[in-house]
Parts: sequence; structure tokens; C-alpha cells
Amino acid sequence: MTWTHRPRTTAALVAPYSVAVSAISLILFCTNSGFAQGTSQLDCAIATLSLDSPNPEIIRKQPVKQIGHFKVGNPGEEERITRFVKLPQSRWFVVASVYSTDESMPSKSGADSIDLELSLAKKRKRAIFNSPSYASAEIPYGTLDVGRVSMIVHSDRHRQLVVMECKAIE
Repeated sequence: MTWTHRPRTTAALVAPYSVAVSAISLILFCTNSGFAQGTSQLDCAIATLSLDSPNPEIIRKQPVKQIGHFKVGNPGEEERITRFVKLPQSRWFVVASVYSTDESMPSKSGADSIDLELSLAKKRKRAIFNSPSYASAEIPYGTLDVGRVSMIVHSDRHRQLVVMECKAIE
């Protein structure tokens, strides 16, 4: 038995997605202003990019769609702020969560950190163990100017990149 199909390399699989994350980052960077270090308020945007095409050139030309936006004013310790946004071309909700803590990630700027989390749910309820896709990123809070988390979603015969980016505001 011989193989007639060669699996694609990791670099070939990741290349279109890194271009997509760069495109979304540029658009989110341009749409939300306000950078500050050591502030306690966050301005968060959620965006999607269609990855239905296997051709990276077509993906580069796809429009990035901002599907949600919210502000977090002075999150308390061990406080989770959760927002729900309908995922286009699917029956799912994007569950965007921001969680602040002072114990999880000690760094040079202190022990405070922010956890950014994305998942999916069929109802407006956070249930990460039932989600077909999940992503989390933790950022030190004392030096936070921007943080980003992204996940690739396969649902209803569509493939999308979902990104949440939060920026510190004055």
C-alpha cells in the first residue's frame, strides 16, 4: 500500500492563519484608540475572518468583520466579565470573557494579570467544556497596553478565525 497523498507541513497550514491574524490585528489596531500602561479600564473588540478558502491569497482579500465591542471599567479582583456575540454564518454564540486575578501570573510588574478567553456556546451561557473551540491568553496587568486571543472555529460547514483584542484605555 502506497500513499498518494502527502500531508501538508505545519508551516503550510499555519501560513494563511498568521496572515489572517495580522490583518485582523491591523484593523482592530486602527479602529480602537487609546493606549496606556497601568490603567484599569479595557476596550475590547471581537472580529472574525472567513477561512473557507484553502487559498491564502483569497483569505488575504477577505474583509475582517467586527462582530462585537465592549468596555470593561475597573475589573475587580477575581471578577469575570462575560459577553455573548452571535457568530456569523452559524448557530453559535462567541463567548468572550475577561478575568482579572492577582495570584496567577507573577511578573516584574506585579502579580496582577488579565485572562482573555474565547469559546463557543449554543446558548448565552459560558460552558467551556461543551465548546467545540476554546482559546485563552493571560497577560500581566501592570504593563498591559494590548492583549489578544484568537481561535479557529469550524462550524456549520464554515471555518472562521475569531479574535478578541483588548486595549488599555485612560
